[in-house]
Amino acid sequence: MIFDECTASLDPEAERAVHAAIETLAQRSTVVLITHRLGTVRNAKRIIVMANGRIAESGTHETLMRSGGEYGRLWAAYGAAHSSQVTG
Repeated sequence: MIFDECTASLDPEAERAVHAAIETLAQRSTVVLITHRLGTVRNAKRIIVMANGRIAESGTHETLMRSGGEYGRLWAAYGAAHSSQVTG
């Protein structure tokens, strides 16, 4: 199954329901998620980061965070944006 930005316009409750359904589906099928929402892929078995139309890096969340590459920079920006929304 391929899902392209499947949670982009959902409220938090609906997004949780969709994630639960995808996790159940992933237990018996291959699931490909295309998303800009980093939280959507955090628990994926394999994350592929695209940059300029090419694969920039690939791995688990933990591996990619340790590598100091594009994925880590995206998470840092994501965290900064969300903390400023909460505090400011």
